[in-house]
Amino acid sequence: MSIIGLSVGEEKPNMDVFFNPIVISLKKLEYGFDLKIENVASEIKFFLIAGVFDKPAKSEVLNMIKCNGFNGCHKCNQPGISHRATKESGIQHIYEFKPEDSIDWKSKRNYADDLKKAIETGKTVNGVKGICILNRLKYYHPIESTCIDYMHSILEGVIKSLFKYWFNSENSTHPSSMRKYMQEIDKRLSNILPPKFVPTTPRSIYSSNLWRAHEYLSFILYYALGVFRDIMPFEYYQYLKKLILFIETILNASIDIDHLRRVELVLIEFVEEVSDLYSPSIMLSGMHELLHIVECTIQFGPLNSINCFQFEELNRKLMRFLHGKDLIGEELINVFSTAQVLSSFSTTISNTKVKDFVTTRMCFKSCNIKKQNKGLINISYKQLANSNNPVSVSLFNRLTNKRLVEVNTCLKIKMNGIVYNSHHHKTKRCDSCFISKNNQIGIIELFIIDENKVYVISKKLVQTANSFYSNKYRDLKSNLIICNITNEFIIQELKDIRKIVLINISEDNCFVSLFNSSHLFN
Repeated sequence: MSIIGLSVGEEKPNMDVFFNPIVISLKKLEYGFDLKIENVASEIKFFLIAGVFDKPAKSEVLNMIKCNGFNGCHKCNQPGISHRATKESGIQHIYEFKPEDSIDWKSKRNYADDLKKAIETGKTVNGVKGICILNRLKYYHPIESTCIDYMHSILEGVIKSLFKYWFNSENSTHPSSMRKYMQEIDKRLSNILPPKFVPTTPRSIYSSNLWRAHEYLSFILYYALGVFRDIMPFEYYQYLKKLILFIETILNASIDIDHLRRVELVLIEFVEEVSDLYSPSIMLSGMHELLHIVECTIQFGPLNSINCFQFEELNRKLMRFLHGKDLIGEELINVFSTAQVLSSFSTTISNTKVKDFVTTRMCFKSCNIKKQNKGLINISYKQLANSNNPVSVSLFNRLTNKRLVEVNTCLKIKMNGIVYNSHHHKTKRCDSCFISKNNQIGIIELFIIDENKVYVISKKLVQTANSFYSNKYRDLKSNLIICNITNEFIIQELKDIRKIVLINISEDNCFVSLFNSSHLFN
């Protein structure tokens, strides 16, 4: 990531002034330049074709009405209505549900007509206030080239709104409220040990208003159904599954269009029913934008590849560098540049102490850092006391049809930078649940090293149910399944397994998420 603009002040910048030098640079890239590759000269041109913004910035850059105003949606012409939930509450701008066939979609043509009228009259027309500075670029169109940011719209919009109904005191009498069960929910949440590919361990439900976007994502994808089981009212529990299925689909590493269209039908039901299950007040811009997310996914691809996560994370890290009150912009740029340079050269530093200092303390990572030592096996010191344990030897021989008299065993191992451990090895993370290439699911008991191969001996998990089931959509299944923990042992090579998330329900049953999120949190 590169910082190409930075505004320091007490208020938001004028976007035309702020973006003008950026647009000039982008225009130069459109004109192209000569580049010689392997002694072959070529003319290379670059075009900006897609953009993503948080909601306040989007309205400023596109020069359109904000999301909480009439015609505040930049994808359709639904104006929305003003709504007051109670006499004491303030006025909200909500978007009532409308069937897809009645949506008046914004397009290049009607945007051009609206822009022309707005310029001629000096008034806002269908949310368009005036010319967008990005109109100067050849292939960037304010409507079609701007993607909805799922981070702000879904995670910090829709899900955060649901949390308010579930846990806030003002909604304690609502049928969906679980406020009186918060202590039990918090206990269940604290017992969850996610694998290391999940960025953080769960924080207390009492501090959910302080959670960051990726924490809401982890909760909905992995924890919610296990934590809310037998607590959330049945109707709301079944309803929540629709949202989980949809989020799994749009965040998949690859998108099947036909499957996405089927899931879209479930999503439309979700949005249509939400006002009756909760209240009309929940129909804010984020809930309305769910109806446009599928089209954004088809146009821009999986939404994990175009969102504000990395920009928000950069903002958060930049704030750590602020120590003075003067020349803030210069200080940030200098420190950011220094941190990136140090990170990029960390792999070439020979002094171990200096290298560890740089890699552990630099907030920013360089895209130039490559994964080293691919295939290298690092065995931890948590080895079993007796490598000749007759039970381990006998079990290994029985599963592999070998006749060894002793084996090397351990409870924790690291391969290709990925940590795996036995469930007997107690840590804050559960890196012991996996799915294999032949679709076997297991919980790791121990590792056995035989020559140049590492084997995983595990207890087999058997699927008993899928978390999502609908008579109307029998072909649709969630990645979240319920499994029975058996006493049957299975064996796999370590290279053939992938870690997954496990949420224990009881000694014999658990929730397991087969959703591969390795592309989300990198």
